[in-house]
Amino acid sequence: MKEVQEKLSETEYHLLRLKDTIDDKNNFKHEINAFIVSAQSIVSIINRRYKHLDGFKGWFDNYTKGNDLLTFFRTQRNLTVHEKTITPTADVILRINEYLLSGKTESSTEYRWYYDGFDDIDALSLSKKYLEEIERFITKVYSKFGET
Repeated sequence: MKEVQEKLSETEYHLLRLKDTIDDKNNFKHEINAFIVSAQSIVSIINRRYKHLDGFKGWFDNYTKGNDLLTFFRTQRNLTVHEKTITPTADVILRINEYLLSGKTESSTEYRWYYDGFDDIDALSLSKKYLEEIERFITKVYSKFGET
């Protein structure tokens, strides 16, 4: 389905942009919100396309409501569209290396962003998992109900 493939491509683009903007809070925040909306659009497109087919509504409700990842990102999408911009929290790791012989000092900063409610996995990794889940979802829909 062309619309699904276009949105999938858009979502992959935003995931790549997340990697590219990880050191820039504002750009990362904008990309993560775009990623969330784009990815959730795929689920919405499929739901609209297939809801008229026998058995789809029950299957869809069962699949999506029983999936913590899909439920979490649906909630995040609703927040970013209707209430507020999603602003992940960050762990900032600052490394300072001092070289005694040369007197030279080097430093580097690394950011790890987290969604509220998922403190055990960073936002980039969780977003990758979500995209993988969306791809599994698409495959299961096409396998069970055909590609319309």
